[in-house]
Formats: sequence, C-alpha cells, structure tokens
Amino acid sequence: MELDATGVSSKYFRGDEANLQAPLPGYAIFDALLSWQANPKLAFFLRSENLLDRRYSSFGLYGDPTGNGAFPQFTDPRFYVPGQPCGVWLGMRVRL
Repeated sequence: MELDATGVSSKYFRGDEANLQAPLPGYAIFDALLSWQANPKLAFFLRSENLLDRRYSSFGLYGDPTGNGAFPQFTDPRFYVPGQPCGVWLGMRVRL
C-alpha cells in the first residue's frame, strides 16, 4: 500500500503581480494506491486521488466578470480553477 501527500502553499492570483490582494489558500491532498500481484504477469490495483475529497483551487486570476458587458450581474473579478475532486480507479496490469 502507498500513501502520497501533496502540500501546496498559498498562491497569488494572476493579475495581482504586486501581491496586494489576499492569495488563494494553501492545501494538502492525499492519494492512495493498493496493489496485489496475483502472479508474475498479472497484478490488480485500486487507486484513489484526493482521498479525503478536499475542496481547493489550484489557480486563480483576475479578469472582467461582466464578459465585456454580456453578464452585468457578475461583479467578482476573481476567477478560480477548482482542484480535482476525489477519484477512484480499479484496474489490472497484464505483462505479455
């Protein structure tokens, strides 16, 4: 069994090169891998990414929220890129 941890510190939004606004917060995510070697040519695995389903943003930038006037109801100039949600894969590896 493997357990991986990834920690990322806070990041400033693109467009705030002077770093005057609050940054995106840092985050930590955990991945796990469980594998079983049935024989020399066949293995099975179960993999999970973002095991705890942590909600985070991996990138952010400033832009025009109105879309050049097309969406006047939007006022927040910050755009966020959401991080990957929890994912689980079950599979097998075959060596020929």
